[in-house]
Amino acid sequence: MNLQETVSKILKREVTIEESKEFALKQFGTLHAYINRPREIRAYILSAEENFDFEMSGYEIENWVLYYERHGKHLDNALAFIERCEEVGSIYSLYGLHSALNIEEGFGSNDYIFITTV
Repeated sequence: MNLQETVSKILKREVTIEESKEFALKQFGTLHAYINRPREIRAYILSAEENFDFEMSGYEIENWVLYYERHGKHLDNALAFIERCEEVGSIYSLYGLHSALNIEEGFGSNDYIFITTV
């Protein structure tokens, strides 16, 4: 995400590049706090037996993670996966996932797991 996109998110409106530069100069503390805010980590788990509207593989999820790290937003397939998990799958916080794995929730070896920040 670039400066203009970040400032637009903070102000909840579209800004020009000049406005974003001025904001960065005058409101650096706000900008810094926004960029370094704590983010919640969630694990989305879905059975491999679920039907998807797109081709699915473990490598696909790896691409989602790399794309998110580079662009600060999710691909459409990642968003579709998250929505499907919200409908029929399992969603855990990082601590919840840790607890579920230790209590043996019964994840299958073919289940898809997507861990990301929200």
